[in-house]
Amino acid sequence: MESNYIEKYELIDGWAIINVNFEIVSANESYYRFAGIARNYTITDVIHQVDLDDFIEVANSLKTNASKTMVLRMRRVDNSYRWIMAEIRRGELRGNKTDDADEESAYEYLELKLNDIQALKHQNQNLRQMINEYSHLLSLEGELVYAIDCRLRDVTIYRFIDDEMSVVDTRPLVDIAAEYRAPGIIPDDEKAEFEALCSDIDNGSARFVHKFHVNSSEYSILSSGLIEFKGSTYYLEGKKTRIVGTIKVLEEGISFSKNLLGDDKESRNLTSTGVLKYIKDSITYTPSGEMMLMLLQIDELDKMAAKYGKKAADDTFRLVLDMCRDKVWCRGVAGADDNNIIYIAVRDINVEVNARAFIESLRTMIKWRYMLLNNDKITFSIGVSRYPFNGKDYDKMILKARRALEIAKEKGHNRFIIYKEMPVSYTHLTLPTN
Repeated sequence: MESNYIEKYELIDGWAIINVNFEIVSANESYYRFAGIARNYTITDVIHQVDLDDFIEVANSLKTNASKTMVLRMRRVDNSYRWIMAEIRRGELRGNKTDDADEESAYEYLELKLNDIQALKHQNQNLRQMINEYSHLLSLEGELVYAIDCRLRDVTIYRFIDDEMSVVDTRPLVDIAAEYRAPGIIPDDEKAEFEALCSDIDNGSARFVHKFHVNSSEYSILSSGLIEFKGSTYYLEGKKTRIVGTIKVLEEGISFSKNLLGDDKESRNLTSTGVLKYIKDSITYTPSGEMMLMLLQIDELDKMAAKYGKKAADDTFRLVLDMCRDKVWCRGVAGADDNNIIYIAVRDINVEVNARAFIESLRTMIKWRYMLLNNDKITFSIGVSRYPFNGKDYDKMILKARRALEIAKEKGHNRFIIYKEMPVSYTHLTLPTN
């Protein structure tokens, strides 16, 4: 019972931005699931009184770009307190000069990285079990595992024998690429396949599979034959951090390349029609699954166009759309229609607490990034429907999302509406205007 309780509210890799008044500016889903969503509350409201003075002292002592780590108690959404490891960093956003000031304006903030110590222990136990299971599986399959550090550009290759992992090779990525590009290593008619692999690694493609022949017996890692490379890219706060995958020598097969999530260029140009087709296909082929549809509209985009020009408004819209796609990543798809409405479909979200956490994280993330880039504010109206909570009829799901968006705009913008069935026709959360 306790383990399930921990998983429901666990705070792992929590992230939040607070201003100098300790008000929440932005946070990720993990934080909102843990602390809940409320209007105009501060981080000090959820820190235990015994630890509050220490937190304020640490926060006020930090210089710009400096950080400190401390342990404190924070109140969970169920009103219980958990021990949290908190990394606190002070940042500063420089703005433009004003008419009555000679110097740039400065917006100071604190970035918090938060982890529930008990949840970390629980997660570590689960990870150890998973590692043991996957090690056994990889030992049976005889595959090599590789990991690429995207910051250092180093490649480490592992082998699993009798469930034990050993490092086979560790080298810079550029050195391995140079060896494979050497004459005679890869057949001329398959070199494009190898370059496609390199491109997927450089671009941080979500998932990829490539096969080509290696004609060399000099490698201690790979023997001659048809080699299959599989890989997946992991991101943290929008930046690629690590690429992991498997390497397998095949006895036979044909050379091919495919992105398991579809063509990246195609997904980046997806329209609202494509998003709706994605939803319809998902419901058709996996009727037991869960799906959330969000319709997002930038508030007063027409006024922005009138004030700054149509190009500025169009650039803002494309920027927000790209941010939505980055946030969704492999969890679903995002596209837009001709009316400047962004359609977002996310798989495996149906429970309302998880839906609210995702929406609020998306909203505040875009708001914060937009402020960083443009030193300006932006708000949204969002309508939401969920499958199968709002029914198993695809068309009704779309209509309910559109109705929820209308309600959000009728209520005065800057909010999201999650459609609910009778006797309550809808629910809404009014968001802060600051």
